[in-house]
Amino acid sequence: MKSTPRFILALVGLLSLFLLGSGGYGVWFAISLGAWFRIGFEVVLALAGVFGIVTALNLFRSAPAWAMSCAGGAAVVCALLANSAGGTGQVAGFSPGAIVRSAVTNPHSAARLGAGFAVLGLAALTLMLRHPSVSFRRFAIGLACLAPVAIAAALWIAGPLGQLVGGLNPIVQTMLAVLVFFAVVALVSAGGHYLIRALEAGVEDPDEHHANAA
Repeated sequence: MKSTPRFILALVGLLSLFLLGSGGYGVWFAISLGAWFRIGFEVVLALAGVFGIVTALNLFRSAPAWAMSCAGGAAVVCALLANSAGGTGQVAGFSPGAIVRSAVTNPHSAARLGAGFAVLGLAALTLMLRHPSVSFRRFAIGLACLAPVAIAAALWIAGPLGQLVGGLNPIVQTMLAVLVFFAVVALVSAGGHYLIRALEAGVEDPDEHHANAA
């Protein structure tokens, strides 16, 4: 198994230091406001930073990508929940949309989310760099499948596509809805499959990797 590139370990270390400091500050901030429920999320966020630092020191040589995923995933979840559990980011209601909107519009929470997602991205990159010729090809195919869905969703949310479809005959709208549904399912399924296969290439044995290169 290839060793983890040093630049990845260095970036994970820097991001984890930020998460550790942010979690420590969050504990103090929650105590000062009396937001006791938030303290637990802040403590776990700080522990995720500690775990990331230990990973950056290359102490998890057998599964560095998995260790990064644990640290990054915990950071993302705790950053979202801590923001809504009390303090300046408290939201009305606990719907997923409200929680996410509140977190991304709060600079501090958005920075913590960004750090967590960055660690997750570095975990994926760690796997892909083990067999880059296969992983990046699969990754590109996956993105090519998902790109039309993302573009269509952005146009729909922005308004132009929704206005265009809204002016069509109801029968045409129904036919389009059915076609779009199957197209989205097909593209998301194919894109997700290739993205998973891109990561899977990093955990295959050499012989299995050559056999499954296609």
